[in-house]
Amino acid sequence: MNILRLKELLDNKGLKSQDMAEKLGLTANTISNFNQGNTLPKAEMLVKIAEYLDVDLRDLFIRTKESDDMQEIFTKDEKGNFTSIGFIRK
Repeated sequence: MNILRLKELLDNKGLKSQDMAEKLGLTANTISNFNQGNTLPKAEMLVKIAEYLDVDLRDLFIRTKESDDMQEIFTKDEKGNFTSIGFIRK
């Protein structure tokens, strides 16, 4: 079961898993296993991955429920329609 958002985060930042693997001293196969949910990084590696991606450690994981400390942000188009653009921490 995949609980990490690595592929999504890498894609959003325009980064390649191979570059992250090299920077963190891992193999491309290891990153692939993380992406597929076959293995999970140890806690120390999760911290390094979060630092590399410049995200909060919690953002590495798929959310399982909405949190009370999150606020949904909307944008309004020229027709007055609102569209959710994401969540921020309060």
